[in-house]
Amino acid sequence: MLDPGDGYETPPPFLVEPDLSIPMFGAQCGPDCAPSYSRRRTTLGGIFGLSGNPCAPGMTSLRRFGVFGEFLYLRPRDTEVAFVVPGNGLIQPGINPIPVGTTYVVDPDHAPGYRGGVNIWTDDWTSIQAKYTLFESSTSNGVQLTPDQIAQGFQLHPLTVHPLTIIPNTTAVASNAALDVDFEMIDADMRRTLWCSPDLMVNGYAGARWANLEQAFGADYLINQGVSVRVNSDYEGVGPRIGVDGSAALGCGGFGFYARSEVSFLYGAARADFIQFEVNNRANPQAFTDWKADRLSPLYELELGFQWTGPQRRVRLSAGYMMNVWFNVVTAEDFIQGVQQNYYDDLGDTVTFDGVTARAEFRL
Repeated sequence: MLDPGDGYETPPPFLVEPDLSIPMFGAQCGPDCAPSYSRRRTTLGGIFGLSGNPCAPGMTSLRRFGVFGEFLYLRPRDTEVAFVVPGNGLIQPGINPIPVGTTYVVDPDHAPGYRGGVNIWTDDWTSIQAKYTLFESSTSNGVQLTPDQIAQGFQLHPLTVHPLTIIPNTTAVASNAALDVDFEMIDADMRRTLWCSPDLMVNGYAGARWANLEQAFGADYLINQGVSVRVNSDYEGVGPRIGVDGSAALGCGGFGFYARSEVSFLYGAARADFIQFEVNNRANPQAFTDWKADRLSPLYELELGFQWTGPQRRVRLSAGYMMNVWFNVVTAEDFIQGVQQNYYDDLGDTVTFDGVTARAEFRL
């Protein structure tokens, strides 16, 4: 039996000082909130292979697996197609109309997309990540002339049909069009902690990406018995991907902001096809062609936002702004103009997707 004056060799569990080497909010707890987590522990060990990540000691031994899901709400830009414009006089082949009203365009608006993936940590500094992204958008528009406009001699001049296929002195009083713009990506990369301190964490990553961008356009014109135009443009490529992301604490409580920047160099093929036919007679088209070219298409992504990291980093919630830029791809509008002008060299444009994103990540 111990004397009241004797000291304990091992204090009771409730008196043991908590291990601040595993902070409640990971790297989101500053030195004022966790004094023993001092700035001198800032390290570049992730680069030089030093063991023991001070921002995540013991994390991988307990939680080597993570899953995440992300909601995207993006708008495609630079993909719009103008399909008809009101003008005076009858439609004539090869003659541009004098516009007398609004040009009607199919221009995609914001649409939902999804991203999901897994993380597997091999040590305190390194993880392997795989993710899948899908975005699909669809838009349509239409116009029909009023009896007063028809009485004044207005016509709807088609902007996507081949100009030399129009029969002289024809009329058009109604038109509608639709445009789908979709993309799909699969990524696999290795991530490495480059810098870690109580207030800041920076990660670098490199890997590979497969990506596919598709555009499908269709327009119908009430010209004589009716004329339809269908255009598809597709790019599919694969290549290396490199990027950097980081997060910084905003005081205590796990709140902070994050940023991500990356670029992919995709090598693949751009394909497009055009067909114009009378309604109900697609088997005998008035004009048709297809085109293919191999090309390198860089893809750049930027994301900025705010996040909250839960106790021991088991949960991370984030929301922010995302921009996705595809370079050197062919839009449906580009190919339509190429067909109309019989010019297919140097086809290429930039397509951008931007909007908001919200993500939830769980570490098991």
